[in-house]
Amino acid sequence: MMQFDQFGVYVADVVVGERHRPVNEAKVAALAESINALGLLQPISIWSPNDSEVHLVAGRHRLEAAKRLGWERIPCVFLTLNEIDRELWEI
Repeated sequence: MMQFDQFGVYVADVVVGERHRPVNEAKVAALAESINALGLLQPISIWSPNDSEVHLVAGRHRLEAAKRLGWERIPCVFLTLNEIDRELWEI
């Protein structure tokens, strides 16, 4: 079962859809360095179709940087938007 609370969501639980652009390694490295120095300034955005899944809406590079830093959880904003609005949020 997916867990989401005031501390964020488990990094390993976040499903990245095929619609997201590919990861830019240089951007992830720069973000990881920045996050390590300053912390995460903007949480990732997620949504859930049910009680057992959590899907990324926006923040793939931040999510990848958190993974590389060994984070167990990442702060997030939970969205309750329809599919079209989630696509717009992602853009």
